[in-house]
Amino acid sequence: MTHIQSISIRNIMGIGSLDVVPVNGKVTLAHGKNGTGKSSFVTGLQTAFGAQAIAPAQLIREGAEKGETVVILTDGTTINRQVSDTGTKVKVTDANGLSHSKPQTVIDSLYNVTQFNPIKLLDTDKASRDARLRAVMECMPIKVTAEMLLEVAPMLASQIGSIDVSKHGLDVIDIAYKKIFEARTDKNRAVKEASMTVVSLKETLVDVPSDLESTLAQIEDLKSKISALQAKRNAYNDEFENERRGLREKALQVANESISSAAAVRDEAIRSATIAYETELAKINEAKDNTLQLIEASYTEKREAKARAFEDRHTPLMASLGQLEEQSRNAVGAAKQREIIADMQKKNDALALEADAMTAALDRLKALRTKLASEMPIPGLEVRENEIYFDGRAWDTLNTAKRIAIAVELAAIRSGKLGVICVDGCEALDSESFELLADQCSKRGLQLFATRVDDEAFTIETLDLAEVA
Repeated sequence: MTHIQSISIRNIMGIGSLDVVPVNGKVTLAHGKNGTGKSSFVTGLQTAFGAQAIAPAQLIREGAEKGETVVILTDGTTINRQVSDTGTKVKVTDANGLSHSKPQTVIDSLYNVTQFNPIKLLDTDKASRDARLRAVMECMPIKVTAEMLLEVAPMLASQIGSIDVSKHGLDVIDIAYKKIFEARTDKNRAVKEASMTVVSLKETLVDVPSDLESTLAQIEDLKSKISALQAKRNAYNDEFENERRGLREKALQVANESISSAAAVRDEAIRSATIAYETELAKINEAKDNTLQLIEASYTEKREAKARAFEDRHTPLMASLGQLEEQSRNAVGAAKQREIIADMQKKNDALALEADAMTAALDRLKALRTKLASEMPIPGLEVRENEIYFDGRAWDTLNTAKRIAIAVELAAIRSGKLGVICVDGCEALDSESFELLADQCSKRGLQLFATRVDDEAFTIETLDLAEVA
């Protein structure tokens, strides 16, 4: 395992010039008051590997034009990172002074830029459990491919392109699970709505005759009878009108003849018969009016009687026709409604089958997640229902020594070929816990760089285990 032999930092954040020579088997501890340079030291070290989380322009010490970090490894490899306002430039040379053409590739093979901080696993409060679980999961090299997802959940075929399978395997499963869960929720909602519609349609179905052909035949028969009755009524009306018109014309003709006769008499004896003429004329007009009134009254009564007889026969026929036509429309509508209900029921059954398939896929994803989460790199370490267990015991019930040992083991797995761990914030550990941390790192062959806040001036020391305590 390779370690760091020396570190030189120039003009990085709060550090003007700093040279550190770690001693293998000892702890390199940066301690002091807040704002005195501890974070600058850690950031400077991380800058060499390209793992800093700060923009290059913010890394340069105030007043300087550029910064630099040089790290020499025990195998003779030298990493030189220069920082300017425009970015960073790195050079990596081997023990013979030869430069590598792809320096960052060499660095990435040695150092994992997402280093694991063991302190993350030492908090036991509820708020830190999710972060703790995520930290453990990140140390597990789990890969889930698109083929694996499609094998357990074929319905993801149309969405597989939107799932980033380059992420951590458990994240990939969680994304797939969420997509299927949301789709199943929509499907179940559609099933519920369709079921309610089917029930509602069934409730609105009306009773209809079982023999539709017989009903249609009755309708045609009634229409024929009504048509014949209307034709007969029209014939009666024409007959009455013709007879009335003839008698009226005849009466008018007789009256006109009488008038003509009276006029002749008047012409012959106009001077002597004027009074007689007027009297006769009045009688004639009165007789005319009486005759016309009698004619009109007689034929009006006959017409109204025929109309009443027509309505007495016509009204029940129309009522029967309307009832049968309504039954016919109901029968046709009910048949169509039954077709709609059957089609909706078929679609609803298909939706329910899809929802069931999604539920089965969700179960398979859960099983896959459980299987992958159980394949921990440390024997006895496992995840159950989003909780960490070791040898069957919940994480929070483990003693500090066991938790630190596991945390360091995970950090070692995560660290890469370069056996280096940076632990920032060691003031959160009591002296016994810090000693346990240093001891475990030593046993695992890891080079520990740590920071701790105290009341002293900024100092970097290399400590033996005995001095750590």
